[in-house]
Amino acid sequence: MSNGSLINHGDTYICAQPTLWQRSFLFIFICFLIAYRQPAVLTEQRFWAEEGTYFFPYALSHGWFDTVIHVVPLFGFYSLAHNIAGLFATLVPLEQAPFVTTYLGFLSHLLPCCIVIVGNSPFWNTLPKKTLICLGILLFPFGRMWLNTTYVHFTLALSVFLILLEEMEHSSRLIKNLYRTIILIAGLSGAVSCFLTPVYLLKAWRSRRKENILQASLLAFVSAVQVAVFMYTITKLDPNAQTRFLSFGYDKLWSIIYFQFGIPFFGVPYFNSEIIKSLDFRAFYMAFPKVYSYLGRAMVLSNGPVYLVSLSMVIAYALFVFIKQIRDKFLQLPAISFLLMFVLSSAGSMNMRGGQRYAYIPCVIMLVMFLTEFYNEHNGVLRKSLAALFITLMLLSNSYGYRKGTEICTPKWVDEIRIWQKDHNYKIKIWPYYYEERWEIMLTSKLEVSQPERKL
Repeated sequence: MSNGSLINHGDTYICAQPTLWQRSFLFIFICFLIAYRQPAVLTEQRFWAEEGTYFFPYALSHGWFDTVIHVVPLFGFYSLAHNIAGLFATLVPLEQAPFVTTYLGFLSHLLPCCIVIVGNSPFWNTLPKKTLICLGILLFPFGRMWLNTTYVHFTLALSVFLILLEEMEHSSRLIKNLYRTIILIAGLSGAVSCFLTPVYLLKAWRSRRKENILQASLLAFVSAVQVAVFMYTITKLDPNAQTRFLSFGYDKLWSIIYFQFGIPFFGVPYFNSEIIKSLDFRAFYMAFPKVYSYLGRAMVLSNGPVYLVSLSMVIAYALFVFIKQIRDKFLQLPAISFLLMFVLSSAGSMNMRGGQRYAYIPCVIMLVMFLTEFYNEHNGVLRKSLAALFITLMLLSNSYGYRKGTEICTPKWVDEIRIWQKDHNYKIKIWPYYYEERWEIMLTSKLEVSQPERKL
């Protein structure tokens, strides 16, 4: 196990784990990276989008029981973690309330990393593997996901995926109870975690182990709850919620592919650079005018030949790895999880257009699959080299934009509260508040929430 390869002995893997000191150092390093991306937010209060417009004001004007069971019609799913975050924010002075959701957001990024750091899985049984996966967990979220609870259901769902790959046979009772709690909370905080129910059931059916059966049963139960909530929402509260699954169009397919296979490997600047646009024009449009005349519409839909070729290379390699691993009984779980998350997250996105947040978990799963490909001792030099290339591409591309998209946005919460204290009819401005996005709330005896125009 010196090279960290996966070794199969019957139905189990032998895992060589890093030392306590190595794990402790990695934990401190991860905490530093989380804070480094947007350090000002840790000292400058701010609510972000829905956590300020929906969850905190509702908790402020309702009792704790009504808050906990509250369902936002627009979302179409039950949001336990969001409700609790809003409730906790009401327990401190109004001026300090955003700190609660900010630091809960910090913990939400830390949670999946902790599972990897302390966990026992053949997929991260060495310090390099743990480090690279933790880097992916932190680098892949786009700026709007950072240090807030608006997107906590994605980090919780990622934690559920990581728990799926854990070997629980020798885990302590504390760890088992903790993982059960995470699965329960994650499943009740959004539909994303529930997409993993089939693969949890598959693992339980294969292993016949008590803990795996219990975890699968918990996830199946909360999935049934979320299905009931969704049906209730579209029939009683907001029929528009069904646009998550019933508004597909071929033009949206390109958007889904771009967010899933374009940005994670190349970044936004790559496709928008003048060099790429010039290459599109000189190397294709001028060199092959007849071909362009036949494929002009396809080129427009795909935003250019360089764009199309780049995505094709990533998709081809991801498909190759997927086919290889899904045929291997001991590597199937990540492959099936990727398929479920990619398809169902895209289908469940707003208007089925995809987005960076919906591509987040599939990106981490791809990283796990590529690392497995690289560390597999049975693979040749070419396969290992390709895996190393795409892993490097993912990490470097997202490292470049790590601190971009998280810039400080006005207004300042404390200043807004001071204005509101003088005039309770004043609409409090919250982040983001620029250009066409202007999020604001009214805190009154009976809550009124100003609905902003949303970027879909």
